[in-house]
This record gives sequence, C-alpha cells and structure tokens, in this order.
Amino acid sequence: MLIASTANAQDVKLFPDKTKPIGIYQNSYALIIGNGDYDFQTDLPKVSADADIVSAALAQQGFQIDQIDHNLSGKALRERVQAFVDKYGYQEDARVVIWFAGHGVTINGEGYLLGKDAPVINLDVKTTLNATLRDFYGAAMPIRSFGTILREMRSHHVMLVLDSCFAATIFADTRSGATRARSIEMENPTREIITSGGVGQKVADDGKFAQLFAEAITGKARYEGKTADSNGDGYLSGTELGYFLSQAAETPVQKPQFGKLPSANAKSNDVAAGIDVGGYNFEQGELFFVMPGGVPTPKEDPDNDPNIVDEQIEWRDLAEGTQIAVGADPAPVYIHEPPSVGEKKYSLRSRENFPAVGAKVRFQVAKIGDKQWVRFEQDHIKHYVLDGDVAIVRPN
Repeated sequence: MLIASTANAQDVKLFPDKTKPIGIYQNSYALIIGNGDYDFQTDLPKVSADADIVSAALAQQGFQIDQIDHNLSGKALRERVQAFVDKYGYQEDARVVIWFAGHGVTINGEGYLLGKDAPVINLDVKTTLNATLRDFYGAAMPIRSFGTILREMRSHHVMLVLDSCFAATIFADTRSGATRARSIEMENPTREIITSGGVGQKVADDGKFAQLFAEAITGKARYEGKTADSNGDGYLSGTELGYFLSQAAETPVQKPQFGKLPSANAKSNDVAAGIDVGGYNFEQGELFFVMPGGVPTPKEDPDNDPNIVDEQIEWRDLAEGTQIAVGADPAPVYIHEPPSVGEKKYSLRSRENFPAVGAKVRFQVAKIGDKQWVRFEQDHIKHYVLDGDVAIVRPN
C-alpha cells in the first residue's frame, strides 16, 4: 500500500546556481521500518512513534511512503527490503530513502540489524551453542548486504538511515570531502548512509534522533542558531544533513555517523564481486531535500535575466596539448557555470603555465554574455577561467 504524500511528489526540479532547472526526481519513495517490540531483546517503546514522525516529514518533502512496517522478523526484514528495492529501486529518475529503527549489533567487526525474533547471544561465553548462532544470523540482516543492494539499484539518489548502532563497515566518511557545485552534486548519483550511533555505542530510545531528522528535512531544526541547510541556499544535501545530525544529536555516549558508499571502482571488500554499476561515481552526488520557501527559481522571462545561462552555448574544443599561461597576477578559477560563478574556488599561480608539459587536459572556450571563458575538467569537475586572466598557449 503506497501512502500518498502531502506534497507534490512528481517532477522535482532543482535550480542550482540560478541556471535553468535540472529535473532529477520524477518520483520519490520511502520505506519506513520500525522494530520496537522484540521477542528476546529489550523493547524499544519509542520506535513506533519515531516511524510515524519520520514518515510524516518525508511525506511533507514529497515522498510516497510504501507503508510503515513494524516489528518484522529477520526473514521478513530481508524480504521487505528486497521487495521494496525490486519495486522502486530501478527507476533512474527517482530518489529513495530507506529508514530502519531498531536494535543493531556488531559481531567480529560486522554490523547486523536485528529482526524481532533475534535471540540474545553472548560470544564471550564459550558455551554459546552453534544452534543459537544459527538462529541469530537467521533473524538478522547484515549491514554489508546493503552494499550490494544499494549498488544494484538504479535510482539516482538513495539514502539509507539507520537509527541503530553498528560498525560502519560499508561507507566512507565524507565530512572532510571536497565542496562541489550544486549542479555536479545533483547530476551525479549517490548512495548516502546516516546512522544514529557507532560501534560500541548504545543508542538512546528517546526519539531525539528521529525528531531531529524530521525537523531538519523540513527546515525546522536549529543547532547553534542555524538550520541543517548550512549554506542557506535552499537545498539540504545528504552530507549537510549528516553533519547537522552528528552535532545536534550527539550525546556523551552516542555520536551519529554519516558517509557515502564507495563507487564500484573503490578498493573495498564490498566490491569484490565486481558488480557493474555503469561507471557511477557515488562520491560526487548528493540526495537533496528542498527547504520550504528557500529555493531560488528562474525568472519568468529568462531572456531578460543576465544570470540565466542560454542552453545553446557552444563550447569549442582547443587542440590537444594546449596550455594556459598565467600572467603577473594569479588567475581565479571557478567551479560554478558562468556567468553566475560565485566566489572563486582557487587561483592558478602567477607566471606559470597550466598544466605541466605532457599532462592531458581538455580545454574548451565559449563566449557567455560579453565575456570569453575557458573551461577544463579535473577530477570529473568542470573548472572555469576568464579568457582575459590567462593566455592560450597552443601546441607547436
């Protein structure tokens, strides 16, 4: 049963850098699972209410909720996740959120989500029976299995939120990652993961994490006077959300974690099977929530708006081996599409040629408005330099 959202879930268009819209989400789907009533583990009474709070917030953000599942066994948990992914995870123009609240444990460095029927085990006791271990593993879902599931999905942006503690074995920390243009983050796919606690931490059943998550994605939560949308541009990225929760929901014994699933070409045990994900680069993408009333949109008449880029701009390739020479003053480099380039990202050093002789960098030039721009790409990110700040050095 698909629960309709309270907002328009169709055709989410984003407007990065005041350019023309990028329509990246035709649909938004969420799976909400709350395991609070356990047969053998300690019960978590707040989980049911938490699931309702999160569901309502996601619906407000335009997500269609594929029902709220409560108190699933380990087998039912695994089957429910797979059924949801099979139904919605192969729509390339969709964003997907999977939320699980319940017990999680770590055994020998591996994390597991517990079904309601998971028995209590003590691996420090030598008399623990193999039959008990068999029952335990049958009633749990390995966190590592999400590595395969998330990579096999074709949805553009996917977020996994685990309100439980476990060893963060499948994602890379992104809190120190490079800042990228919104257009790049929107265009690239991603698999983002947020957990309410880490290995060895006991997650509190007080509803705080779920409440902060819900309020953050709807623009209500504050930490030190600021919302989760740290740069105030009207878009809340998964990384911004993870960083906000890691601060606002932190306690002396619990610290939320966040990161991204490495791409298939990353060095990771999770990709040993060599799953082909079509060359996806998960590290550069971000799932986005649109903050209420905070998103700049293009003016109705783009022909009279100098900040709107003409779709018909033609970038002309320069010959292989071309360099750009910097004069007496450093040359500012931007990563936002001209003409609304914003602040410079860095500068090329004065009186040097870029790149070094022999390095292969593709240069292009185009006239945008009344200015000529030079464009080149590094680390899959486009960079822009004003033609007047550099000289084109053509190969002999």
